[in-house]
Formats: sequence, structure tokens, C-alpha cells
Amino acid sequence: MTTLLRSRPLRLDELSEADVPFRTGHFLAYAPKDFHRIAYVDWGDPESRRVVICVHGLSRQGRDFDPLAYALAKMGYRVICPDLPGRGLSGWLRDPELYALPQYAADMAALIAHLNLKGEIDWIGTSLGGLTGMVLASAQDTPIRRLVINDIGPGALPVRRQRPACPRARPGWPAGRSPACPAPWSRTPPARPPR
Repeated sequence: MTTLLRSRPLRLDELSEADVPFRTGHFLAYAPKDFHRIAYVDWGDPESRRVVICVHGLSRQGRDFDPLAYALAKMGYRVICPDLPGRGLSGWLRDPELYALPQYAADMAALIAHLNLKGEIDWIGTSLGGLTGMVLASAQDTPIRRLVINDIGPGALPVRRQRPACPRARPGWPAGRSPACPAPWSRTPPARPPR
């Protein structure tokens, strides 16, 4: 039985001789006022109806998914691993303000259209790639069927910082009212009005 786990990631030169085909490609995507290159690696059978898109995190690149893409392609999936703008082999955006979810989602929608992907797509996203997948998955008539995300969530409730308990408080006294606590411990700050 062949194991898919290795002590180190597979290298491109090792994968090029493997029994799973992969292709590199790119296309031009649009950002306001200019075009930029989006690079990707396309693993497995291009005719497979089982499609997975793997999108990396903020400071990473699509090649991070090589070992996973290799394993999924061996199971019959077509796996696309793009580089988001400014990462890997993709081009840079001229306006730094455009490095945001709307542009990333538009570029990944353009990738789906460029590759003429039909049917439902499974999305694997790490951090920023997970957020981008959530944006696309929440759109009307989305092709995204499932999301597998890590290192990200849909959001968190704000945490209100509270003053720590007085270390010398006497048992049985109400919180903040123990005579053993000096003034800073005996008062709680007033609540701030919402902005």
C-alpha cells in the first residue's frame, strides 16, 4: 500500500516524473484601470467532473498545495491551484488598495470562467483562500458546492476587555467591593457608547 504522507513535501522535479499529469497556465484578469496575470497549476484529468480549487493564504502561493493536489488527482479529481495577485507567478496589482476580498473573488470567478469549469466545485482554502471561498460560496447561483477551510472562520464576536479580578479580594464579598482592594480594583470602567 502506498502512503500519501511523506517526511518532506514533494518537489516539482519529483512531481513532473510522477504518474499524475499537471499543467501550468495563466490568463489576464481585470482590475480597475489595468489587467494582471493570474497563474495556476491544473492537476489531473481536465475532463474530470470532480473539480477542486485550492487557494492559499495571504503570504503563500498555489504550489503549497502540490502534495494535496497530487493525492487528490490520483483519486480522480481535477485540482486547480491558483496564485492570488502579487503572489507566486501571478502579476502585481498597480493599486495597493485593490489587494482585498472583492478583487480576489473577482479573480477566482475569472479563473472558473477561463477554465470553463462546469458543474459544482469543491473549494479548499487556507486563511485568505478560505475567506475568498466564503465570498464566492455566498453569491447567488454559485458553482461552489462545498468549502473546506482552515485557519479562518466567518467572524468572531468582539470581546469586551474586563478588569482582572482583585488578587486580594475577600471571599464572600461582592465582586469589586472587597475592602482589601484599592480603588482601581473597586470600580469598573463605564461602558462606552456604541460607535
